[in-house]
Amino acid sequence: MAVAALALTSCNEDFGDWLSQSTNEAPTAVTIGGLTFSPVGTIDYRTLEDVDLVKVANVTPVSASSEDYNKVTYHLLFDDGTQMDIDADGNVDAKALEALVVKMFGREPVERTLQAKMEAIVSNGSMATRVTSDQVLNIVCIPDAPVIESEYYYIGSSNGWAASKDYPLSNGGVDPYENPVFSVVVPITNGDDGNPADNWFKIVGKSAFDRLDAGGDFWDGDFVGYAENGANDLTGKITIGYNDQEAFAFKFDVAANPAKYVRITINFMEETFTLEPISFADFIYEIGNSTGWSGVEPLYNFEGNGKYRGFGYLEGEFKFRPNENDWNGDWEFDGEGKIADNGGANCPAPAEPGYYMIDVDLNAMTYAISKIDVITLIGSAINGDTSWGTDYEMTYNRDLDQWEWEGELTSGEFKFRANRGWAVNWGYADGTTAYLKHDGGNIPATAGNYKITLKAKCDGGPATFTITPL
Repeated sequence: MAVAALALTSCNEDFGDWLSQSTNEAPTAVTIGGLTFSPVGTIDYRTLEDVDLVKVANVTPVSASSEDYNKVTYHLLFDDGTQMDIDADGNVDAKALEALVVKMFGREPVERTLQAKMEAIVSNGSMATRVTSDQVLNIVCIPDAPVIESEYYYIGSSNGWAASKDYPLSNGGVDPYENPVFSVVVPITNGDDGNPADNWFKIVGKSAFDRLDAGGDFWDGDFVGYAENGANDLTGKITIGYNDQEAFAFKFDVAANPAKYVRITINFMEETFTLEPISFADFIYEIGNSTGWSGVEPLYNFEGNGKYRGFGYLEGEFKFRPNENDWNGDWEFDGEGKIADNGGANCPAPAEPGYYMIDVDLNAMTYAISKIDVITLIGSAINGDTSWGTDYEMTYNRDLDQWEWEGELTSGEFKFRANRGWAVNWGYADGTTAYLKHDGGNIPATAGNYKITLKAKCDGGPATFTITPL
């Protein structure tokens, strides 16, 4: 970079900050100048030792025609308004500089260029003048951080060691340098003897799939693994390196840690891992203002995989808890669509009161609510419409927390659906007249007048309905 010279400023002209008021007059012919600076090479914090100061510029100190003007301080003025002290040797606070790089660009370990002007404050003890550069100093830095890819995936026993994206790790969908903690929950699979088997696995980044897409070998590259193949540790340090030479397989010992699932959590900044055995409960519960914080709505874990669904009336704030009758371990609001056992605020009220489908994923610690404006009957038993194009609207009875309809059916079949669409629908779970499930089988009906009720919420299990002749 070309040397940037500071403009000369006489202290008899437009000089800046007074250090203190004084009756002494400045000499009449003092000139100040001679300060120049030039950049140094890239500052790589990954290899920089733990030092207090780091050199960012070569500085030729300011000079003054009067020996009285011998008190000089220097500053760097950055585009975002930050001011940083720099000494006459061109050194700044090493940690403060890296913090500024991270603040402006993030922690990804790539070259980042800060631009700053330099100023000098020159004083005789009573009067001072400021000299500011017209040009800028480029300061190139690389923050200290490991390389973290934007995507990671589980490869192991749960997906047959296939080069697939069946089990992506999640960090909440943010920049990996803002949240370097990725996690995934995978099921424990059975061995040839039909019993739960140890879960062997590795973690692979997006780069492996990019390599595969380019015609290369998926396995011929770096993986995230363990230094010792098949060690049984539940916590430890990860190893990132060449597959089966530096990065070996993790193993979750299911005999020592009985579970249906294992949560794998990796902190890529600290380069650590945690394996957590999980056996999800059948139910969790929503509780809130709509029941006066006294009654609960159960959410059911249909697949045993930690993904819960329930239905109920929401009006005002609410939260979730693992137990029906106590608050131990309850989950509060942790940002939009997120929950955590953080002792924080309640989940905010929905935009409008009403009947909602409530989903909670304890793998990702997320929740979602979807308003249900109407539930209808549809099928060939509805007015004889064999094309399944006619809906009969049900009415919500809030006192009984159920949907109701009375009228005439023709011989045929029917199902229940929400908001006149198939995204949420209920049909036979097991061929009985008691239990329903999403996308279940058609429900047979004979011609006649009936009262039909539907409890869409998971009150003790899957949804239930009744059909009573009138």
